[in-house]
Amino acid sequence: MTSLYMKKKVVGIIAVLILIVLVAFIAYSNYTKEKITGEAVTGEATGESLAISVSVMVSAPSLTIISPENETYIRGENLQLDYSATNVYSIWYNLDNTANTTITGNTTFDVSEGIHTLYIYANNTNGNITSDNITFIVDSSKFRVYYDKYKNQGNSTNFDSSSYENLHNLEEIILEIPNQGKIEFSGAINLTENSNYDNECDLDSYTNISSNYIEINSTALPNFNTSATLYLYNLTFLNPRILRDSSVCSDTVCTEISYSEGTLIFSVPHFTTYSTEETPSTPTQQTNGGGGSGTAIISTIPLSISPEFIGIKINQGEKITKNIIIINEGKQNLKVNIENPKLKDFIKISETNFTLVVGETKVVALDITANESYASALYMGNLIISAKGLKKEIFVLVEVESKSPLFDVNLKIPKKSLYVSPGKEVSAEINLYNLAGTKKVDVLVEYSILNKNADEIFREQETIAVETSKSFVKSFRIPKDAHTGKYFLYIRTTYDGLVASASSQFNVGAAPLTWTEQILFMIIGILIVLVFIILIIILYKFKKKKKIRKEGKKIKESFKYYKKRLKEKIEKHKK
Repeated sequence: MTSLYMKKKVVGIIAVLILIVLVAFIAYSNYTKEKITGEAVTGEATGESLAISVSVMVSAPSLTIISPENETYIRGENLQLDYSATNVYSIWYNLDNTANTTITGNTTFDVSEGIHTLYIYANNTNGNITSDNITFIVDSSKFRVYYDKYKNQGNSTNFDSSSYENLHNLEEIILEIPNQGKIEFSGAINLTENSNYDNECDLDSYTNISSNYIEINSTALPNFNTSATLYLYNLTFLNPRILRDSSVCSDTVCTEISYSEGTLIFSVPHFTTYSTEETPSTPTQQTNGGGGSGTAIISTIPLSISPEFIGIKINQGEKITKNIIIINEGKQNLKVNIENPKLKDFIKISETNFTLVVGETKVVALDITANESYASALYMGNLIISAKGLKKEIFVLVEVESKSPLFDVNLKIPKKSLYVSPGKEVSAEINLYNLAGTKKVDVLVEYSILNKNADEIFREQETIAVETSKSFVKSFRIPKDAHTGKYFLYIRTTYDGLVASASSQFNVGAAPLTWTEQILFMIIGILIVLVFIILIIILYKFKKKKKIRKEGKKIKESFKYYKKRLKEKIEKHKK
């Protein structure tokens, strides 16, 4: 019975399925006839033929060059070719109408100095071709970033792929040494301005990322003296605390973000030196060493001020805003006063008197304006910041050019001349550019060397014929009676009544020791101490050995004496 029942059930299911298929087929046939003839289905056969035409539309390729841009690049190696493309089958490019190179994605290329045009092409499967092109300049004398120790390291920024124009406002800068540390700067930075104002930015010499240590020389790199997030890798502390200039950094200045698996991440508002140490189990207290109330004695102004130097090149009629950052790192609130005795005509300060509570940060804006009536020259002065009767100074240099100069000047003092002795020569690499560039013209070039008080210790001028550009090296002898300190070489060109200029800082006196020299002298000092200790040990052993020999000789002589006496007594006794 069960078997018969199952057979009947299967037959029933098959019959229902066949019925559903027949109904669907009939409905589909009627729908198709109506669509083909455009008439209602009558049930009569039709003899009309069916013609189907299929047309596939393929969009033309879309292609846009993202990089390089129509700007000046400081290096010709590994320039980035970035593009956006849609509906493409293949892509190729060439430089200056030379051989084509097929690519499958963004790539890099090398190019020589000068003006170049990059052409890029794309086609689709129908053979439609779209193209784009861009003209750019490579001029390695325009600017140079020294960053060999960061190049191709971790996520460090590739400065060579940036144009000179982008270096004026470069965002998301990263410096990283794998397994040691990293700096991620928060805002955009202008690399083209620094303390030397010499067409270069030397990150190799003035930054240091090493084991449990990060430093930026904010005097040499004032534009890098800004907020950033720091990473210290491979720490072995259980509970590290942050040190600023080897002292414990306040939580209001150094903000810890996280510490995990030996990596400490923290943010800072500006730069000096940062490191870490194990947090002691028992907090230490700082006193004045004499008991009493324990009130701190302020021997220096407890303000962190950056930058310590401001150098500005400005055209007549132009206005530029610069910020200074002041942090109260003391243990009491401070009334702060800012004076501007020499550059009142140029600089307006947003606030000159204010109170900073402990740990507070203040950003003061400086509006620097060069009226069209101001002469094209070099102006120097100091901002004096005082609190609790103590003072700090920010040196300010303002270089005023004509509103629309017909020339441009680049000036670079090579490293070997950044420190010179009195009576010796300072060398400078000079580039003059005729912005009109239509014919050879004579331009008056004036050279001056000034100290920080704007006193001129050297002056010379000459007339130089320039067509499009002229590059040369010139040396200047420093007077034998020049005092040690900071000096400025100022070059001023005049053509058709319009002035263009450039300046660069150097030092008269001995150069400070480099990190390598410091380590070398430290090693030599340790070796001298070790040799001295070894000599003392040898001398001590020699004297001890001599003393032992002397005592041994005395014992031996005593032994001989007593032996002789004993022999004499024996002989006497025998008699």
